[in-house]
Amino acid sequence: MSRHFSIPTVLRMVPNTLLRKFLTQLPHSCDGIDWDHMGERQAESLVHLLRTWPADAREFVEGVLRNVFELACESGHQALREAAVELHQQSHVLLAMSQGSLYQRAMWAWLEAPEVFEAALAYYQIEHRHGWRKRDDLPRVTPHTDRHALECLGKDISLLLLSEQGRGQHCTVEYFQRENGIDYFCCYPDDFVQTVSLHDDGGQLTTRSVRQTFEIMFAYHQPTGTLETSAALPPHMKGPLEESFAWMILDTGIGPRVPRQVYHLDRLKDRGFQLDTIPTDEVQVELKRVRLDLPGHNRRITLESRIGESTDVLRMVDECLNEDEVPRDRIQITSATLRFLFRRTAQRRGGSVTIDVSAPNVCNLRSQSPERAEVVRRHLRMWRIAHD
Repeated sequence: MSRHFSIPTVLRMVPNTLLRKFLTQLPHSCDGIDWDHMGERQAESLVHLLRTWPADAREFVEGVLRNVFELACESGHQALREAAVELHQQSHVLLAMSQGSLYQRAMWAWLEAPEVFEAALAYYQIEHRHGWRKRDDLPRVTPHTDRHALECLGKDISLLLLSEQGRGQHCTVEYFQRENGIDYFCCYPDDFVQTVSLHDDGGQLTTRSVRQTFEIMFAYHQPTGTLETSAALPPHMKGPLEESFAWMILDTGIGPRVPRQVYHLDRLKDRGFQLDTIPTDEVQVELKRVRLDLPGHNRRITLESRIGESTDVLRMVDECLNEDEVPRDRIQITSATLRFLFRRTAQRRGGSVTIDVSAPNVCNLRSQSPERAEVVRRHLRMWRIAHD
């Protein structure tokens, strides 16, 4: 289920003791709020209070509450735990976050462990980016992460964007490494100027020109020579981006990316195929959707089940196709959606993960938490769908 941010919702979900500590430390009056008698999840008085504050104060509060909302979920909690470990603050952070709601833990971290909170927010946002392009043929060398190397990468990306699109006059590159050994290079080049409508301090509608930045992400894993790139750019610019990274960070040139077959979804055509699971992983798996390509017919069919049973989708292949016209062995399954249902255990919360896999080598696993992504990978390998 998708989550939608709203200020009243976060104010209701965060315990009053933490809201009081948050709001009363700001240089604005909280007169009229009876903290001692205000019931939990009674946010109306706080919403009214914020309306009386200056615009800049309201915007600050909204920004904090939005970030708390982002981390008030299972993957956000995992990001907080990982950040606490990597920043060597696990002794008090993990203990404090071992109880209470996810909203309580996220707000506590913002108040009491700001460095952990900011690092976790970066981890969470990276994991939830989409459109990662992967290649595994880079040299396995130690990347340059010094200031000079990051500035050179930023300048090279600026030159590429200016020549191709006329944007990217400036580009800042930030670096950090996670516990899993992946080096992240977060690039923030200038975007095109945008004219936005907004209300000024007097409440009058006006326009303002702003030049925001957008994000380009590189994730490099030295032991495997793997580079993943996420950038909202045309496909023809992805190769030059990878080359820029290799020259500036790895001191080497690389050739064109040659996609290899990683996912083999035609296994799902076998009538006897079963989505068996590994007992120790405590999961159940449902096949929700498949996309069929019909070679020679220039046609594509998508079959989706509302029931959630794998056999239902696979049975639909027989029911919807005329095998006399389109033999089953000529059908290609080029995309599938699988839902992993994680049972609650002593070590983890329950929940679900839905992944989309497309041949030859596209999968949205990076948008999932590392622990759950590994469970998914094990099963894809066991079913001989993944060959990585």
